[in-house]
Amino acid sequence: MKNKIDTSNWQNFNLADLFEIKGTKTTPLIELQEYGAGRFPFVTTQATNNGVEGYYNFSTEKGGVLTVDSAVLGFCSYQDADFSASDHVEKLTPKFNMTKNIAMFLVTIMNREQYRYNYGRKASQERLKARSIKLPAKNNQPDWDFMEKFIDTHTHSYSYAKRPAKNIPIPRLTVDAWKYYELGELFDVKYGVNLELINLEKTVRSDKYAIRFVSRTENNNGLSAFVKKQIDIEPNPAGTLSIACGGSVLAAFLQNKEYYSGRDIYCLKPKQKLSDEVLLFISVLIRREKYRFNYGRQANKSLRTLRIKLPAKNANIDCNFMTKFVQALPFSSQI
Repeated sequence: MKNKIDTSNWQNFNLADLFEIKGTKTTPLIELQEYGAGRFPFVTTQATNNGVEGYYNFSTEKGGVLTVDSAVLGFCSYQDADFSASDHVEKLTPKFNMTKNIAMFLVTIMNREQYRYNYGRKASQERLKARSIKLPAKNNQPDWDFMEKFIDTHTHSYSYAKRPAKNIPIPRLTVDAWKYYELGELFDVKYGVNLELINLEKTVRSDKYAIRFVSRTENNNGLSAFVKKQIDIEPNPAGTLSIACGGSVLAAFLQNKEYYSGRDIYCLKPKQKLSDEVLLFISVLIRREKYRFNYGRQANKSLRTLRIKLPAKNANIDCNFMTKFVQALPFSSQI
């Protein structure tokens, strides 16, 4: 697979020609709680965890569609399974045969254009129907075959060789027995290597000397570029969390490769061996605390004492529960 896609032959296509664009039925969370935990995702306007806030024994919408947050940033996600939804969740039902791979390609394209929306200019149905997206084209039609093969090649290149079988029942998410832990109890919290991207030589992923550069962005797992590895600069280790304490405060991501980092990025190294699934679970809960901070109130001084609530067993964090929960989620094979 090439590292840079040639988009010179791509064309613009209207979303309304590709999808039937409608709203979803709003289901109050209190109603879902009465149905109890189950296997159907509850899709909300959040821009993390594929928009899913929990799983319940109730659904109103058919799967195999894209959903778009029309309340805030226009975040797009693919819903494979049947689901229920909160307010301000729009549904894009394909007028073509949309496989999972094609859906993942489209979601990526849609989310690269989130800059079009904000609190004052939301991704309403009207704006979605008037919107066009640039896609690979063949004979003036979307090149679905290209998209299918591109995602298939990409995911097979970066997924693990062995994964548990799918259709694992999702463990019930009951938080009553969870306990609070300070990040400093679970991790060695250290400032990252603090480099300036402008002073580094950019390269491509395939370069054997390439290393990831993580910045304060909340997109693309924090990755801003690939750069040449410096002989005299030790990178942040793999198997850690990167957390932005300035800029996009509490943008927390699992970094499973060693990496350089820019300003206001902290590196959290687990004090005990934690699986990638556990680290992903914890990163989502850290991001949910971002409402506590902003550009005027950054997290540099209080990160070590930031408290998050986690599954617990015998006074310790329940790593087994978190691992099984993440493995049961859609697309967990692509972690």
